Amino acid sequence: MTADSQGSEFLIPTFSRGVWSDRPFPIPGYSDDPMRDHNEALKEAGYVRFTEQNSREDLTLTVWRWEGPGGKGSPRDPHPTGGALYLIDISADGGYQTVAAADVADMMDVLARWAPALQTDVLASWKIQSIIS
Repeated sequence: MTADSQGSEFLIPTFSRGVWSDRPFPIPGYSDDPMRDHNEALKEAGYVRFTEQNSREDLTLTVWRWEGPGGKGSPRDPHPTGGALYLIDISADGGYQTVAAADVADMMDVLARWAPALQTDVLASWKIQSIIS
């Protein structure tokens, strides 16, 4: 995430209709302060964990879907700030990067783009396990 030219908001890569662009993080006032729990901030803002895809090693993709405060909304409801309905945390080696997807079709496209990396990581770990055994 990066601050804009005024340093007032975080911009994240956002995938919408086949195009990547930097857009404001969909949680107003969000801070990537390392002392703040990222998952708790997403939950407080109305995102719920939708799915998680991980390899046998270190690569994990966690998808968050916006459902509104308290999780009482619908993924078909528009985000109040016009923000992305899906956030995807890509985690590896103890760190993470968050990207956004405008809607379910865009989220599926992002996951499909990461599928080869997850598959390769799984296959590599199986090969390593068979050599060790």
